[in-house]
Amino acid sequence: MATLNAAAPWKQLVLKSLDYNSHLKSSSFFQLATIGSNGRPANRTVVFRGFQDDSDRILINTDTRTHKVEDLKHCPFAEICWYFTDSWEQFRINGQVEIIDGSSTDPLKLHQREKSWFTSSLKSRLQYLGPYPGLPSIGDDPPSNLTLDPSAPPVDAFCLLVLDPDQIQCQKIAFRTSAMRGKSYPTLPHPKRMFLSRVESLYVGFVMDGTSPSPQMLSSSSMKNILPK
Repeated sequence: MATLNAAAPWKQLVLKSLDYNSHLKSSSFFQLATIGSNGRPANRTVVFRGFQDDSDRILINTDTRTHKVEDLKHCPFAEICWYFTDSWEQFRINGQVEIIDGSSTDPLKLHQREKSWFTSSLKSRLQYLGPYPGLPSIGDDPPSNLTLDPSAPPVDAFCLLVLDPDQIQCQKIAFRTSAMRGKSYPTLPHPKRMFLSRVESLYVGFVMDGTSPSPQMLSSSSMKNILPK
């Protein structure tokens, strides 16, 4: 189980949701929305690649040739919509995205890019040797003529996106009692359940007692006293 980071209370909820939904492959997928140079929104499904070191910044691997990279160069702000199907939770995470590609001159950023590259499977890395993203292809696997030395460094097309959150909304889509599933949802090891939504600098918590919610205004510091240690 992942180690919880007390510095970001919402991150604790994400980690616990990931753990609870870990039996579902889809739990590591979320939607990333950007704004293009034409002013129109664009949305796509991407894979969660973890948090950057001990921070709350979210890592996403992508191809430099994709439209999302073009969008982010035009407007660096994006929003994640992450829905966990088994626990009925939705996280909307808004923030600024940094693009780290092979042209970076920062050795620490290049190290993070290389780390993400080698953390990916060989099959995933082979995708970056393929044709331009978005072109029609036959089959799900990379072309059979593509080869890659497992020890080879990141290719030019590989880049790392780092989203630095500044607005987070967490909400329970529906409240399910233990009778509906035969077991209670273990988000918190506390008799009450709390679902959060950030409004400006405050968190709005809905403390559930199993019957009806009672809204409370919770600051980041008060949340730390409620969330599990």
